[in-house]
Amino acid sequence: MRKINILVIGGTGFVGRVIASTLNAGDYRVTVLSRGGKEGTSLSADIPVIRADVLKPGLWQELISEYDVVINLAGVSIFRRWTEKAQQEIAYSRIIATRNIVDALQIRSSKVKQFFSISGVGYYGFHKDEVLDENAAQGHDFLASVAAQWEQEAVKAAENGIRAVICRLGHVLGPDGGVLSKLLSLAKLHLASRWGNGKQWISWVHQADVAGAFLFLLDNDTISGTINITAPEPVQNHELMATLSRLIGKRVFIPPVPEFLLRLITGEFSTVFVNGQRVIPRKLLASGHTFKYSTLETAMQNLLLPY
Repeated sequence: MRKINILVIGGTGFVGRVIASTLNAGDYRVTVLSRGGKEGTSLSADIPVIRADVLKPGLWQELISEYDVVINLAGVSIFRRWTEKAQQEIAYSRIIATRNIVDALQIRSSKVKQFFSISGVGYYGFHKDEVLDENAAQGHDFLASVAAQWEQEAVKAAENGIRAVICRLGHVLGPDGGVLSKLLSLAKLHLASRWGNGKQWISWVHQADVAGAFLFLLDNDTISGTINITAPEPVQNHELMATLSRLIGKRVFIPPVPEFLLRLITGEFSTVFVNGQRVIPRKLLASGHTFKYSTLETAMQNLLLPY
């Protein structure tokens, strides 16, 4: 039986490496397209990397027709101070890249039957303790605006008869990138105190469960539209910080970090953690998907084994 060919765009990043390697180990043949990759190199012995800049139309668009599935993970990291220039880069790297990819699907004869594009739970904005599922309305802050425009470009793929799935990721926890590596650096120095009152919700997900969700969605092609990929049990900031410090055996030596100080240091980016949102993966759960790491305790125990 022929293996399904998948093109993972942005597959050399933190999340992309996990997804690409997991899919390639299964019943799929994976190729990665990355702006940072070197032509002819691979993530592993059998995952080739094509170098191309999806922010610019080009010959890379012709390659899409060779694949059955395209997964779009393109976008620069949001983990930076949000200057005006940084915000422009965050928006541009997501919206324009997705537009170019979907344009390639629309104007060329293609074998592509399925298109997956990531987004983020920032789409929902900030709602304090309200539980948010895929039916919740769009928020009104910077990230919500970017996510909405990003998704609007992605869903256009469906106009060409392609199954379009928009995956709204929570904070992905993994040892080699994302928020955990930054928090771990603080915890090692006994600095992982809660932020503000610590009651803000953090919608997180173990990196293995992100890849697991993609496997599930590929195997269940009746599911389309927006899908939350977050652990079923979001936690508040104080629980996240306390769990991290406890599991690596580092007591916290400083008082809670005031919100005004976070805003002073990181600017508008601080809203991601000062406010947060309580998101659940209702559609995945209703479809019968199970998470390997449904609680923060089990996820952290797995990720912090070296410590």
